[in-house]
Amino acid sequence: MISLFRKSLEAKILGLVMGVIVVGFGIFAWFDVSRDTRDLNSQKEQSTSQLSSNVVNSIQNTMLAGAGTNKGVIATNALEKLRSSPEVDRIDVYSNQGQAVFGSSGVSGEAKERMSEVLRTGDPASYFETRDDEKFLVQVLPLPNEVSCQACHFDGQARRGAVLVSNSMSSVTQAIHEDKVRMAEVFLGGLLILLVVLGLSLRATVLKPLRQMVGVIHNIADGDLNER
Repeated sequence: MISLFRKSLEAKILGLVMGVIVVGFGIFAWFDVSRDTRDLNSQKEQSTSQLSSNVVNSIQNTMLAGAGTNKGVIATNALEKLRSSPEVDRIDVYSNQGQAVFGSSGVSGEAKERMSEVLRTGDPASYFETRDDEKFLVQVLPLPNEVSCQACHFDGQARRGAVLVSNSMSSVTQAIHEDKVRMAEVFLGGLLILLVVLGLSLRATVLKPLRQMVGVIHNIADGDLNER
């Protein structure tokens, strides 16, 4: 009976301590992964914004520096180089009438709605979309019809068109997955070590004195009044 009591008490103490540790580590891991996710998403948004700005500047410079009908070919070739960049899903350019230009593909669904909104308001748009279980960050930037552009674009529109850039989020998703795996490995390894250390410590500092006290109580109950 005493042996059973000792084992039960040891299990309860270990269970309580480990429960507190699991909850505490779980909260810490959640905050850590959430922070890393925000940082990675922010970095991806910055890199996509930089790429979008590069596309706008490339088109602007090409249109101003090019000559005659070669301007469209030059712009298309420049965009094809950017489209070959790692993780770039698509780079499309549309006129202020919504027509695809410079080798761009057609636009539909939410992308079409965002494109129309950007052309109407002139405000950049950014959103996420999922295709075939893969997540993409999409940004839409307006192409302003500046004074230097109006020699050719003299339709009175404030915007010549818009640029859509879509980047794969696969690297971010992979990094977040690896972060979760790393946290799980650290947690399980630390939990195992802590369980062994706590078990030995409890036996030496808590359970041993308790065993001695229970033994004294048991002897007194058996009639040995000399126990102290």
